[in-house]
Amino acid sequence: MLHKVYGLALASAFLVACGGSDSNSNSGTQTNVQSEQKARFTLGVSDAAVNNVAAVNLVFKEVVLQSSGGTTTRFETLDESGNPQKVNLLAYQGSNTFELIADKEIDAGDYEWMRVTVVNGIEGEISEMRSHVVYEDESRAALAVKRKGNDGEGEIQINSVLVNQGENDYVLEFDLGKALVKTGNSSTVYLKPTAVRLENQALVFDISGTVTADLQTACIADNSALAPTVGGFKQVVYLYTQTEGELGDVQEEGNGPMATAVLNQEGQFEIGFVPAGEYQIAYSCLGHLDDPESVDTTFALYSTQSVSVSQDTEVTFSE
Repeated sequence: MLHKVYGLALASAFLVACGGSDSNSNSGTQTNVQSEQKARFTLGVSDAAVNNVAAVNLVFKEVVLQSSGGTTTRFETLDESGNPQKVNLLAYQGSNTFELIADKEIDAGDYEWMRVTVVNGIEGEISEMRSHVVYEDESRAALAVKRKGNDGEGEIQINSVLVNQGENDYVLEFDLGKALVKTGNSSTVYLKPTAVRLENQALVFDISGTVTADLQTACIADNSALAPTVGGFKQVVYLYTQTEGELGDVQEEGNGPMATAVLNQEGQFEIGFVPAGEYQIAYSCLGHLDDPESVDTTFALYSTQSVSVSQDTEVTFSE
């Protein structure tokens, strides 16, 4: 029997980060400096897994922060050869991160926005120097992030970033199950910036756990009529902020999950970078029906429970 959960709305905000580490070298320039208060800034990237894809190679070129007082801060994100940094997001799942910017000095204060520039892939011209995905059958497709101008680059913009004096350690969390979409007859895969969130590593926690084999078997048996024609059932855990109304699939506005995680072969999952708060967490074996490009009327959650997060938390789904 399917379980459905109702709850209260919970707003989320971008918070100030503390902590830091050092990794890759990055060059940075800053103009129109108006504040004498300084901060250390670190920015990493991480992702939640997606099925049927072996690699998601996003090529990062630059990070730009624009303060409300007019300060513009730029950091090139280059590899050891001086080229834009290619990162396979699938290599940094759960609480693992790749640092684009490591412990750089910037002005403390309010920033109106942060933009991350990526080198878009070009359809039919797959290159290691441009963003692309690699499918499990080893075929490849261009990966792009849309922006005005169509100049071969894309951008991910995060509004309202607060940087305090001291150490600031942020992570861009990519939920690839929600983010990667295809449109029309094009082979290009597009990454939706709305499925990327910025979190403060000092103020977030991990949710990990297990879905028992018995519950997975029961879900498959109860949904045998919805089996995929190719491949198997997709076992997924969904994390929702407390919402008013029925919890929905990844495409449902307002009721969609804030994060997803695919079970490994042992039935385990991990969702990283979750701010403290009250959530609903749900399991479904029907992830193969959860199309990020449309609302799926046949998709349903199989088991749900409430979880309060104020530290690293473990959850078990069982019959």
